[in-house]
Amino acid sequence: GAMVKVDGKLLCQDSLKRCSKTMTEGQHTVTMELEKHVPRTEKVIFRKGEIKKLEWDLEPNFGLLTIKSLPPNKYVYLNDHRIGRNPIRDLELLPGAHQIKVRDRCFYEKGQQIIIEKGGKRDLEFELAPKFGRIVLEAKDSDGNDVGAEVFVDNKRTGETPDEFDLAICTESL
Repeated sequence: GAMVKVDGKLLCQDSLKRCSKTMTEGQHTVTMELEKHVPRTEKVIFRKGEIKKLEWDLEPNFGLLTIKSLPPNKYVYLNDHRIGRNPIRDLELLPGAHQIKVRDRCFYEKGQQIIIEKGGKRDLEFELAPKFGRIVLEAKDSDGNDVGAEVFVDNKRTGETPDEFDLAICTESL
């Protein structure tokens, strides 16, 4: 709930219940404030015996950001602070510049500087490139003689020995 002030004095705060108060007759300055929203202040006239219901929609002072990557489930950093794993949907950010990065030990980091606008919505998707390393494979029999052998990487036939192979550094089986 919003914080409500009347003539600069706090009337209600952080209440999810309705705020109901008796007001003195006359004109009063009413302010409603809510985190990540633009405060609203208006002059309101109250009359004796009148029941006045004030329900204001406060303008959001944030934008929404959705972050995805291929492959998913990689760490996301907002302004160099880790905020979780993607996908991240409808993250509320204050307007302005923000640095977004997606990191994982098996992939090259990807990032982008973005501008979030008040009330705006941005969608980012990063395609991550795997990191590779080179390996030289040979096969020998029990007497030390070179022999050809099939090479399987992650259960997929990749070639034969002897040869050099460029493998993703997070290859699971060889």
